[in-house]
Amino acid sequence: MSYARELVLEKMIKTEKSSSQISFFQLKFEEDVRLFKERAIDVLIYCHPPFFKPTLEFDDWRSAMEFLEKNKQTALIFWEAQSDDK
Repeated sequence: MSYARELVLEKMIKTEKSSSQISFFQLKFEEDVRLFKERAIDVLIYCHPPFFKPTLEFDDWRSAMEFLEKNKQTALIFWEAQSDDK
């Protein structure tokens, strides 16, 4: 998403968009990213059966990223195993 943001900003600058148009885009983009993060975490939590929900160690994007960082090696092993199955 960051790459897409930079591409759009670059194009806006090249096409001489006004600073207010660029600012509006940046604000809208940041809002879209915030909503994406909220929805992503909501879906992850929703997908857990009720039995497992009390064991979840995250409830928002920040705590999910901390959890992922703490369990990075396990996550990498999991994803490598998933790609090996294909």
